[in-house]
Amino acid sequence: MMKMKKLAMFVIVVGLILTGSASTWANGAPFNAPGFTYTKVVDAGSDIARAPTFSPDGTKIAYTTQSATNVRAVKLYDRTTGVTTTLDSWDGDGTVDGKYFQTSPYFSNDGTKIGWTVCRAPTDYAAVYDTTTSTLVQYGTVPNSGSDMGNSDFLGSGNTADQWVAWEYGEGGSVADIFLYTLNTNGQYVQGLNLTATADYKEYEPDSNKAGDKILFWSGETTAEPLDTTHTLTNVEGTWTKDVNFNPITGSTWAFWSEDETKIGVTKFDDAPGYGKGDLYVYDSNGNFLLDLTGPGVGQGTDWQFFGFNFNVGNEYLFSSTADNISGGRDIWVAVPEPATMSLLGLGGLGALIRKRRKA
Repeated sequence: MMKMKKLAMFVIVVGLILTGSASTWANGAPFNAPGFTYTKVVDAGSDIARAPTFSPDGTKIAYTTQSATNVRAVKLYDRTTGVTTTLDSWDGDGTVDGKYFQTSPYFSNDGTKIGWTVCRAPTDYAAVYDTTTSTLVQYGTVPNSGSDMGNSDFLGSGNTADQWVAWEYGEGGSVADIFLYTLNTNGQYVQGLNLTATADYKEYEPDSNKAGDKILFWSGETTAEPLDTTHTLTNVEGTWTKDVNFNPITGSTWAFWSEDETKIGVTKFDDAPGYGKGDLYVYDSNGNFLLDLTGPGVGQGTDWQFFGFNFNVGNEYLFSSTADNISGGRDIWVAVPEPATMSLLGLGGLGALIRKRRKA
């Protein structure tokens, strides 16, 4: 019995060290998915934390913040040391800089690089931070017929950081498309192939797999597709084809792969377009429902919450949420399944268990 108590205490202490948590809740407050425990790992106060991204080994979290004065920053939180480092910052006021897009940081497959893009006149740029040397390089832009390179990702592993995928207003006006970009010898990113080229759709937020042959994205906001929906693009013998062996996820936005690419995390809302306020749902790589991570008591029009790149590493799920924040900001959370839940996740049976409990 004494050994068991010591073991339990050891597990708790290690968990707190790894997460650097401000608060931990068992299932029930403020989230209530069966079989999960939730920990607030970054209390942002009045700042809005966005797009939290796990490093491939889960020891670091990259994310962006927006302050009350609209200053934007990319930050890196080391879970083992508890140290937060600001990697980049800029004035996010559109009236001063002309325009801006929110940016989501992303790690290369080997964890040595973090990339993001900043779209703000007159100095749009793509940024790459080297985690081994702690250096930041900002790559300039080559003017093109579109608007700006928004919400990008490395194409493929990103270990060389020479190719990106991003969305941009490709046909002009308000029609967004997904493009490939290449870093040239002058240190500028150049727009290349338009992967969607759809005049009657708007495609956003691409997330590439490590092989660079499948891209996750969501689209909507048009007459052709009024309900926001998650899709995939797959490179089939040189042709990028939509939804190959994939069930589109309706009523969802901001889709991301898990680190091992077996799961997809989305912000899921009811049948009416919600754009961000809703529950966090997890699907398998073919678009089949697995679980409601935040539980039925949170979201659906009340809380802003999102996943980020590599949102699931090992048995941990990373996300941002306004739930439990009383200062007007958005915090970063980690959800961990209990052992029985982990077994069901491996078997793909958690969705059935949740439905059974709700009926009971």
